Amino acid sequence: MVGKIDSTSGAAASPVAALVSSFGQEIGLRTEAISGLQSSLALWSLNSDSELVYTADSGSTAANGASTRYGLEWDNHLSANHWLSLDANLAWTHARYASMNDNGALGDLIPNATDRVALFGVTIHQGIWSGGLETRFIGDYPLTQDGSLTAPSSAVTNLRIQRELSKDFSVQMDVLNLFNRQYYDIAYAQDYRVTTSTPVVPAGITVHPGEPLQLRLSAKFTF
Repeated sequence: MVGKIDSTSGAAASPVAALVSSFGQEIGLRTEAISGLQSSLALWSLNSDSELVYTADSGSTAANGASTRYGLEWDNHLSANHWLSLDANLAWTHARYASMNDNGALGDLIPNATDRVALFGVTIHQGIWSGGLETRFIGDYPLTQDGSLTAPSSAVTNLRIQRELSKDFSVQMDVLNLFNRQYYDIAYAQDYRVTTSTPVVPAGITVHPGEPLQLRLSAKFTF
């Protein structure tokens, strides 16, 4: 057994098991019926006896009640020809606590558990040149168990161009956040205060903003 830490006082509270059980199931199919296209579809579920959730005030995770999840994943990779390939991956998840109003809070939403993610990509390879364009989407997600605080969805696009200068040496340029989108890299619910002399603001949102548009150059040498 390990002690569950009280986020307000820092003192040990009720003990919780160091290891808990979970039960998962998955069924799916994969096909290459269409020439050049690899596609797979999976339906899954996962039931856990305890859910670990990040507690911002203490800077650690805390054991919460049992949870249940199920979802659908659809992955696709298309080799259009010898120089062009396309990727499209989508996933949907339903994540809830097993018991309503568990953990001493209202609702059954699991904080920071998003229900929609997607990845779309294009890759080109022609001789000594190669490159890719990739967009990552993360849907909005709750920050509190009752859903009163949420984080917005985000869609970020990255571009990569690479040139081989020799068999063992290449240079690469990455343009991150190509369209300079504003988004949260991390977000969580947390009480906060502006200064030590101002009162605590309850039920606030603390965020780490995503990186703005930036250019990175790199070189790769293999031996």
